[in-house]
Amino acid sequence: TRSLSAAEIAWKGWYHSTRMTREDNQKARRLYERAVELDPSFAPAHAGLGNTYLVEFAQGWNRDPKPLERTEELGRRAIALDPLHPSGYILLSELHFFRGESAEAIAAAERAIEVAPSYEPGHALRGIALAREGRLIEATRSIQRALRLSPRAPAPAVLTSVAYVNLAAGRRQEAVDFLERARVAQPENLPVRVGLATYYEQEGQHAKAAAVAQEMLRVVPDLSAERAMELIPGLERILSSEEYAQFPDNLRKAGLPE
Repeated sequence: TRSLSAAEIAWKGWYHSTRMTREDNQKARRLYERAVELDPSFAPAHAGLGNTYLVEFAQGWNRDPKPLERTEELGRRAIALDPLHPSGYILLSELHFFRGESAEAIAAAERAIEVAPSYEPGHALRGIALAREGRLIEATRSIQRALRLSPRAPAPAVLTSVAYVNLAAGRRQEAVDFLERARVAQPENLPVRVGLATYYEQEGQHAKAAAVAQEMLRVVPDLSAERAMELIPGLERILSSEEYAQFPDNLRKAGLPE
């Protein structure tokens, strides 16, 4: 039988990475490592490998900051190998966003858009970073562009970005609808569930909130309300101070420990 190319192996890695589970993330890492081994010059494999480290940290599975250092190293390597491929810029935009570096996140997303105008993650990342800066009109335009590029099956990461931009704009029901779509697509995605648990508890739908909280605790059994808040960096700049202050209390009422 024919041996798979680095690109084919990396595609398999991408498939597993989109599922956002610990097991799939490990499978994706092994596949990307194999792709890099086969073709060290293949930039998307380096970026994909870097994404597995970012996901590991961002989902709360590993709170050691070393994965973020590895993410940055691989993102910059991907850009150096192929500055006209969006994958490295996308990875660095996500990393900057998670670190709270909005200006850098916007700049990296805009560079991704320059080299690949039809690739929706660049527009989605730009939108969520702009929302954190309070630039909601520009953010909404970027998000709408991302949805137009993939109207039938937007990526879960795009759905999540759209949801939090809608939340920032006060469109809470629209935000919940997008979060529920991402929840179905990714059964272990914690940031998606933080927003849902809080919303349902705020609306008096305790059973729904408790069910979402239990989903989070199945993934990370020692997850606290405080740690859950850390999974959505910059949320305090997206929401009003009053709404943000209610998040941890609602998470505790839903069933997350102190």
